[in-house]
Amino acid sequence: MRRTGIFIILLATLTYAYARPFFHFKAGFSTPKMDITGYFKTDDKKYTLDGTFGLKGTKRRHFYIDIGLPILPNFKYESLPFEHKGKNVVKIPVDTGIFGIKFSAYDKVTSRVVFDKNSDFIVYYDLDFPYINPKIGFAIKFIEGYLYAKAERFDEEEKKDVKTLIPLLYVGNEVNIPFIPFLFDIAADFELRGIAFYDSYFLDLKAMGKLKLTTLKEIGIIYAGLGYRYWHLVLKKLPSGKKADPSMDIEWEGTYMELGLEF
Repeated sequence: MRRTGIFIILLATLTYAYARPFFHFKAGFSTPKMDITGYFKTDDKKYTLDGTFGLKGTKRRHFYIDIGLPILPNFKYESLPFEHKGKNVVKIPVDTGIFGIKFSAYDKVTSRVVFDKNSDFIVYYDLDFPYINPKIGFAIKFIEGYLYAKAERFDEEEKKDVKTLIPLLYVGNEVNIPFIPFLFDIAADFELRGIAFYDSYFLDLKAMGKLKLTTLKEIGIIYAGLGYRYWHLVLKKLPSGKKADPSMDIEWEGTYMELGLEF
């Protein structure tokens, strides 16, 4: 019995010693400050988001969890909720209701782009070389929210729900450079995910510089990062081929700060 216990302890120790270099857990959160341009279109009305004022980008916090296991692919979940609210002068069609007469007029429009759920589920493999860590895999983006517009003078109001799944290709790389040995490392982290289908596409580009506190590297690493992110979503047809309603061509871009933990 004692030999069995010793064998189990020895086996567990060897397994841990082997697996630990290939196991990782990472988590972090960020607060982005992003500007928005583009438009969304509902039926015959087009609402331009360029030049909106009172724009704060998104006040929603983003977070991620990244888990790596031996042999199995790594899994990363990223929550990226987005909310934009602004005003702009927009050219909108007006139906008089008289003999089918229509005309175009300019009006001040309050617009909202709200993605309460903007989540990426990523499965990837990485190659952990000294100083560099390239990654390749695929992802599924889930978007759920709504687009809203209200014209003040003509008192027209419109709200459209958005709900879609978008498959993505995912590549990334992290470069680590010892800064002050046994104390700090500096790192550059790059990620790119995107897909094109029919006349629609999505692109997500992320670049970040990190300062890592590596004093207690065997226990865990705390890092602070400053980065830039760019999204471009052109949604005219869904991945299924069905026409998107509403359709949109929206770009977000801006900086963000991130705090996280790795071990």
